[in-house]
Amino acid sequence: LSAEAFPPEERAWFFLARALAESALGKTAAAEENFSSAEKAALRESVREHIAFVKLCAEISSRENVSAEELARLKAQRDAARGTPHFAEAAKLLVVALAKSGERAEALAALRESLPVPEKDAPDFALLEGLLEENAGSENARAAFLRVAAARPPRSRQAAAFSGLLQHVRALKNAGRDDDAVIAANAIEKNLSALPPDERAHDLELFTRARIAFEVGDLRRAGRLAEELISLFPASPLVPDAQRLLVGIAVREKEYRRAVPLLERLRAEELSPDERLFTDIFIADCNFLSGDYALAADAYGRVAAAGTLSGDALGAVFFQQAFSEIRNGDCAAAAALTDSPLAARVPAGWKMRAECAVIEAFRAEGLFREAAERAEKFLAQPDLPDDFRVRVLWTRALCALELDDAATALRAADALDSAAANLGGNASAALREKAPELQSRSMLLKARAQFLGGNDAEGLALLSALRERFPDSAAAVVSWLEEGRRFGETGKPARALICYETLIDRFGSQEKFAEYAAIAAFEAAQAAATIGRPDEAVKQLQTLISRYPKSPLTFYARLRQADFFRILNDFDSALAVYDAVIAGWPDRAEMRIVEMRRADALRALAARAEIDGNEKDAAADARARAEAAYERLFSLPDQPLSLKAEAGFKWGDVVARDGAVSKDAAARERAAAQARTIFWRAAEETLDAARERGGAAALGETGGYWVARCYFALAASYERAGDYESARGVYGLIAEQSAAGMIPGGRYAESLLRRIYEK
Repeated sequence: LSAEAFPPEERAWFFLARALAESALGKTAAAEENFSSAEKAALRESVREHIAFVKLCAEISSRENVSAEELARLKAQRDAARGTPHFAEAAKLLVVALAKSGERAEALAALRESLPVPEKDAPDFALLEGLLEENAGSENARAAFLRVAAARPPRSRQAAAFSGLLQHVRALKNAGRDDDAVIAANAIEKNLSALPPDERAHDLELFTRARIAFEVGDLRRAGRLAEELISLFPASPLVPDAQRLLVGIAVREKEYRRAVPLLERLRAEELSPDERLFTDIFIADCNFLSGDYALAADAYGRVAAAGTLSGDALGAVFFQQAFSEIRNGDCAAAAALTDSPLAARVPAGWKMRAECAVIEAFRAEGLFREAAERAEKFLAQPDLPDDFRVRVLWTRALCALELDDAATALRAADALDSAAANLGGNASAALREKAPELQSRSMLLKARAQFLGGNDAEGLALLSALRERFPDSAAAVVSWLEEGRRFGETGKPARALICYETLIDRFGSQEKFAEYAAIAAFEAAQAAATIGRPDEAVKQLQTLISRYPKSPLTFYARLRQADFFRILNDFDSALAVYDAVIAGWPDRAEMRIVEMRRADALRALAARAEIDGNEKDAAADARARAEAAYERLFSLPDQPLSLKAEAGFKWGDVVARDGAVSKDAAARERAAAQARTIFWRAAEETLDAARERGGAAALGETGGYWVARCYFALAASYERAGDYESARGVYGLIAEQSAAGMIPGGRYAESLLRRIYEK
């Protein structure tokens, strides 16, 4: 366009527009020329004054600070404009100039001196007031920004106000005023949500409300608002940011699996190469954190294969890929990765870290030979950093012990001891700090290797030397466990008991060794039981329960304690312990086994009471309670079939026993018939369930045994009743099911069947 294309009275505005455009582009000389042309083209003095004012505004905007002389001139200009249409613009220019000069307080005072202003200028003044507040977390700042939002000015002004509201909430959070931040966020939400939607900036408002909610932890509100933005304004430039916010919400809630499709949707947007790379890594990380390790390994692999990473960034992704394969249970895939051509591009430290993880994973999976072979190969590398050497030597020694290779275990433990004692300059500070601990533990490994090789004297001497050299170490504590276990393995439980008691006496009062003391008490109980002292076993377990209640062994200690009470024929105490276990650990996976043992204790209590002729009522009561317990266990859904069959047999046996002690013949027959019904039901329901679950394997180790006992008890009951035909049918059924591989006892059933035929 040229100026001649406009009428003379409009040419000044044409030059002014060009001047502002040139100024915005930083073309100072061109802008100055166009401002001059605009002033010359102005036909009226008022237009020339306005052009001069706009020129001054542009100059002020382009400067970092304003001189005192110019500030004085601007103030005079504002005062002169009071009462004219130009007053608001002059006042704003003065406020901006003062702010640019660092005179925040003076700028705020100048702004307030200029009030009131016309309604059309009020949003700009409110915005300036909010921005000039020294404390962004003040209520004045919040109120000012809310006034701007309520006025619904152009989008750019609303954007500045919304940004100010977000900074207001963040300022409160940063000051540690979390409760005030929540109050402020709720007040902002109440105000903004009550305003009629402004289509020019509704998406921006929704996004700001979502970000403020996220800032104060109201994730549900934040997610709802972000999703509303995406739904109402799919073409908004804020949609990718809203998607990122939804990802942030999912991550904050640790719903990493939910974050993955959001990230994949974000990846479909127009992203820079760096943003796309970051998104790909984030997808892999979220798959890993959600436990989808196969997907994580694939995602990390794609990032590494893209060829855009190098150095430590590539190393970190490479390690995460290997670790994901390990977590997925595919040690072979992780090993193949560390042997792949990609590994040659990875920094040595990351490659070694991945190799160490692979070696340890093979050992954890019980693949000790594979772990040992890779460890030997790893240790053969020259110039290994001490941190990696020590780590792999430890694993190598443990693998050798698992493989019963005493000589290699001893050699690896010696090498570990030497490496820990002679750390080089490349050793980390953490390794140096742990060096004494490593040396003490290497002595433990050497003692185990000596025991494995049958050299008990050497092993015991090493444990004694360990306690002298590192008397307060964890290894010294463990040495008493090792010595006790060795005495137990070699048939010396009394000496084992002394070792365990020594550990408890010397270290049991120290919180840091409580774990080992609890183990010692548990193993001391077993040693006491082995030498025929169940009363001492109960005492040792009580030590564990009372002194180390936080130990994970407490649950098992209570169970063993109840078992020993049963051995001591103290069934009342056993029942009390079982009841305490059921009440204290109701969600334990072993709870049905505990209930079975409790029912067994009731059954044994009934049997003991029967022997004492004066306790018939007690016996009947115990049998009734046992019967109810077995029936309940049998009827539980989704339980192991071995437990179901065992409960079914014992239920029928208790019912049969209840009838057997009756002096009423009719009552005895009714009980026998009821017991037969239970035996039939237990056997048939268990076998039917096993067939539905795939066959005999579903019965577990003992399920078939208990089904067979149901059948044998059933056949014996028929024989006692003189119903030999039914008994023959049951024995034949046992033989048939045994031949099918479902239950044992086929040959014995056939021999009993022949005996009946002989009758």
